[in-house]
Amino acid sequence: MPQGTHVAGVPTGCIPRTLAGGYYENQTGAPRYDCSLPYWVPEDTQRTFAFSVRVDTVVPGTTSAVSIHPTHGEFGQYPFGFDPDLTNNTAALAVN
Repeated sequence: MPQGTHVAGVPTGCIPRTLAGGYYENQTGAPRYDCSLPYWVPEDTQRTFAFSVRVDTVVPGTTSAVSIHPTHGEFGQYPFGFDPDLTNNTAALAVN
């Protein structure tokens, strides 16, 4: 989550984590969330995870990231892996 924000509501299927990916005790307020998809993701799949986020402090120019990756390991480069373009698996998340 971007600096200065606080997650106040978490959608079903999303687990709170520390920035390093470890256990985080509370459901809300975590710096990172891992959200599961119950299926393989074709390239044109769209999925929404509706978080409730509160801005506590305005931090100009702050960003975070949203990324997609398999539960175990990485996608692997096509043709031997599943993803022909590993460069489009991350997007910036800005709250300004």
